Formats: sequence, structure tokens, C-alpha cells
Amino acid sequence: MKKIPFKVYLKDRLKNVPFTVMLAVFFLFCLGSAIYFATMLPERLRDFFLCIGMPLFVVALFPVEYLIGFHCGNILVFIIIIATVGGIVGPCYNVYSIIPASDVIVHAITGALLFCLGFMLAEKLFGTDRSTKLFFSKILFSVAFCFMIGVLWEFVEFLAVETMHFDMLQDTYVDKIESYLLAGNQTDPVILNDITETWVFYNGGADKYVIENGYLDIGIYDTMYDLLIATLGTVIIAVTVIISYFKCPKINEELLPRLVDRRVPAEKNDSENKTVADTETADKEPQTADSDQNNNEFPGNGNSK
Repeated sequence: MKKIPFKVYLKDRLKNVPFTVMLAVFFLFCLGSAIYFATMLPERLRDFFLCIGMPLFVVALFPVEYLIGFHCGNILVFIIIIATVGGIVGPCYNVYSIIPASDVIVHAITGALLFCLGFMLAEKLFGTDRSTKLFFSKILFSVAFCFMIGVLWEFVEFLAVETMHFDMLQDTYVDKIESYLLAGNQTDPVILNDITETWVFYNGGADKYVIENGYLDIGIYDTMYDLLIATLGTVIIAVTVIISYFKCPKINEELLPRLVDRRVPAEKNDSENKTVADTETADKEPQTADSDQNNNEFPGNGNSK
């Protein structure tokens, strides 16, 4: 048994019309958005990189499916695309500001998708045994996998802010500060309540900017909210999968990606060629023995007297 070539897998995958249409619409949207933001460089450099970088997560679906050996249904692929589009339109088209709940929805969906991916990896690593003990082990692995990816993504956002100066961390207005740094010790923090505005002097004190509505937090709330919301999405789908496991297994068949065997038998031509070669060798051996016997019996042979 050997694995089918990647080209054969890709060709068969693209024969699924709804799947191909979803991908085509998604990539056209990303291409159009990238061209649009390219006309406003360098001011919209972050948005341009998001439009060309986020689609790589969808493109990765093909080699991951092929290498790991699983299949995502059209509904799961649709959810993946929606989550990816949300990661583009939210910051690039200001949807997060217009519809604040959209950020919550995108991160919750992302948490659910990461759980599905983690469960598939668990199936690949631990096997497809349907015992209850192994099932809950896969659940724990999937939840931990979601946490790991969520933390790694926050690392990516922080590195983008620090190295490329992209504002990927959503700022938050706060009206209260508790700080040991301002106090200069670790025993009695400075507590500032009911902050109404903040004056920021910059350019060496030559210029001033007034932040109304309080003090500006530059990312910690966004990071923690993202992790909490992704965790919420993970917990919701984990509970759904557990209930489905005991009450309605068909839901899991539609919700979770499934393992598939993409191996095919060895080529028949190889076995046929080997058989023919063995037959020819077997035919030659008796002929050689007969030939030696005939040479010994021939009157002109040197052994004859």
C-alpha cells in the first residue's frame, strides 16, 4: 500500500463544486482587498499583510489534510473561511469598531475550529479506538491544543507590534489604575479612580495629546479577552461533542473532521513484471541443465573416449 500522489488528492478535492466555489470567492476577496490596500501603502501596510497572510491558513488546509490523512466537510470549511474573513474585515475595514460583538464571534469560532483540529491530531496520534477513557483523553488534548495555539497567536501579535509597529492589539479605555510602579514599592500601590482624561506630552514635551474618556490601555485587555473568548468557544464545542458522544453520535460525524485512508494498492504492473521475470528465470534453469547433459553425451566431447 502506498499513498496517492498529492496532485491526485488535490484534483479530487477540487471536484467538489461547493468547496471550490467557496475557495474561489474567498481568494478573490483577499486578492481584491490586497490590491485595494496596496494603493494606500505605506499607511495601510498592516492591512495589506493581513490580506496576503491570512489566506495562507486556508491554503494550509490542503497539505495538512493530505499529510495527516483527514477530510473536512463543506460546513467545517465554510466556518474556517468565515473565521479567516473575520480576521481580515475586522481590523482592515473597521468592523470591530462598528460592530464590537464581531470580535467576540470571530474569536469564539476560532476556538471551536482549533478544538476540531486538536481532536483530529489526537485521533491521528492516539488511534481511533472508541473507548470512553481514550475519548476523554482526546478531549483534554484538544482543549490544551487550543490554549497553546491561542497563546502562540498572541505572541505573534505582540511581535508584530514591537518589530513592525503594527497596531494589532486593540486599545481599551480604562478609568482606574492600580500601580506598584508609580508607588515605587511593592507594598502600597498608587490607586487612581474615576479617571476622566489623560494628557500625553510627546516630542520632548513640545506637543500634547488629550485622551478623553479616561486612561488608555494598550493591549492587555484585548489579549486577555481574546484568550477568554477563544476558551469559551472551545468549552462550548467540547461540551457539545461530549453530549453528542453519549446521546447523538451523528452530530460528531458532521462536526468533527474524519480520518480517511488515502493509500492505494501497489501497481499491478510491478507484480506482473516480477512474475514474468521469475517465470523466465525458471524456464532458463532446466534448459541449462539439459544443455550440459547433452554436451557430455556428444561424441565429439573431450570426455569421450
